[in-house]
Amino acid sequence: MQNINLLSYRDLESRGYGSRVTIWRKVNAGDFPEPIDTGCGRKRWRESTIVDWLESKADQLKAAE
Repeated sequence: MQNINLLSYRDLESRGYGSRVTIWRKVNAGDFPEPIDTGCGRKRWRESTIVDWLESKADQLKAAE
């Protein structure tokens, strides 16, 4: 079975993605991946989803050059 790492707001903040409010603004604008609801109103992001999103952003920047 594959180990799935889930990231919280604190994890994202510590990695430099911005504050909780900034992250939600980006999600609502479609500029950041949607979280999953893990229950009781807790939102988490799969680390693999964030990595895939970053790779696609990097590919977009390369294509624009």
